[in-house]
Amino acid sequence: MKWKVNILPKSVAIDTCVWLDLANGSLDEKLLELLQDLVEKGAIQLILPEQVYFEWNKRKNNLSDSRELQNFKASLSAINKIYNDTDQTTKEIYLEPVSQYLREKIDEIKFDTDERIDLIEQIINHPKTLRIEINDSLFIYKQAVELSLKGQAPFHNKKASMGDALIFLSVLGTQRKQLTMRHYL
Repeated sequence: MKWKVNILPKSVAIDTCVWLDLANGSLDEKLLELLQDLVEKGAIQLILPEQVYFEWNKRKNNLSDSRELQNFKASLSAINKIYNDTDQTTKEIYLEPVSQYLREKIDEIKFDTDERIDLIEQIINHPKTLRIEINDSLFIYKQAVELSLKGQAPFHNKKASMGDALIFLSVLGTQRKQLTMRHYL
């Protein structure tokens, strides 16, 4: 008897905080490009729980508050505060060129962030990305509450997160379904 194993692509689930780090440039942009390539080629099965999609859409527009962007904005603000109290020569030689540079860097950071957000949107909305809807699955909600009450992961840290539990349990449930759907002949 010949055994046939249905090999599925490797499944990958990425938490919201990682998507946000990828979008704001905290992680190497090459990771995003590699992820997109792997999803398009079907080398991995990207799993996107409904909770991650919800959190991403809620938080992606706040990426303009990245630490790097805040630093440039604070520097520009400091220059603007002293601008009116400075003589014309100092303004022309020092403040205006630095202000111009800072404005360009702010625009560049915003543009780069928008580009990364667009790339992430392409990845999470890709036809090969598996979107997991929690629907009204009382089982998943019940499990999340039980973990919380017992103080088990992901609730063992001081910051309890029902969202993290929903993400974990929905991915786990999908993986179990995929394992039971494999056929051996």
